Amino acid sequence: MVDCSQLQISLKKLFKLRNQFAEAYSRVDESLGRHNPENMQAIGSSETKMREIKEAMKELESLLHISLKQAQEIMDTEEEQNFMGPEQVKKAFGIELKPEQIPQIPFSQEELERARELGQFLVLRVSQVPDKKDKSKQEPLTMKMINEILSPVFIKKNQRKVLFNTDWYKNEDFYTKETPQAGWALISKGVILHSHNELGIDEKRNYVIQTEKLIEYLKNEVFQNMDIPEIYEQAIKEFKTVRKQEKLDELITQDWQKAAQILENLQITQLLRQSPVEILYDLMIYFQNTGQRLLKNNYTWSSRRSSVGRLVNVGDFGADGLSVRRYRPGNFFVNLGVCLSRRS
Repeated sequence: MVDCSQLQISLKKLFKLRNQFAEAYSRVDESLGRHNPENMQAIGSSETKMREIKEAMKELESLLHISLKQAQEIMDTEEEQNFMGPEQVKKAFGIELKPEQIPQIPFSQEELERARELGQFLVLRVSQVPDKKDKSKQEPLTMKMINEILSPVFIKKNQRKVLFNTDWYKNEDFYTKETPQAGWALISKGVILHSHNELGIDEKRNYVIQTEKLIEYLKNEVFQNMDIPEIYEQAIKEFKTVRKQEKLDELITQDWQKAAQILENLQITQLLRQSPVEILYDLMIYFQNTGQRLLKNNYTWSSRRSSVGRLVNVGDFGADGLSVRRYRPGNFFVNLGVCLSRRS
């Protein structure tokens, strides 16, 4: 997808500017001081070339990234809409983004093609929404805010409710304060295979086992025949070390509060699981653009704890609204799995 001829031109331009900068800077004589006329000219030339180099680097960076159009062509198929970009953000939440507010897509063509094969969708998450009274100001796009934005829309479209019952978590930070992490993410449309007890009650897919299954899925499916980025290698190593040192498999029942805190803080948890607000955001942008309710019969365990320490899970997205629950890390249920979410 990268224009090789344009890339070559951009690289030649960058090397030329680098040489021009080096030549200009070589004429600077520090012993003469900054106010020396010849020095001033040399310094001015070198500073000009440095600015041009920075612009050339931005140009080169843009060439190395997948464009919005290219990403949409890769992700969308005749049967499914798997690209949730700026237009889809506007349709779902009424948030119109300026070009400079749209980040570069951090995934390669190979990664996007693999994601499409695995039934994932690409989503642009935003963390703020224009203030209702003063459009020049921004408000945090919390779960509470998403509920307020979409509830009238749901009623108008006869789509019933956004959230089933907010009573137990209406004052929780994950509902009132936390926002999605802004940027692009790849999300599985349902819980990953073997992350819940689909094989029967003896298959104890608790939070620790789920994390193990997430890692297996990442290595064997997501990065099949590809090198796993170092950030994931480090996170996997941390999980294995902590699991052994803290005896997590026993700790989740012996001291579940401590185990839940450890699990929440793991790199692998933060890298591969959605927060509750991200789950809500992802499901709502997909539903508002496709009419399809994801996680209709399952729940995905999130990366956050409630104020009493239980790990929050979200799902069962039917007409009565999306349900939010919380469980101890040692719990396991037939419909409690985990969706994969990754930002890069």
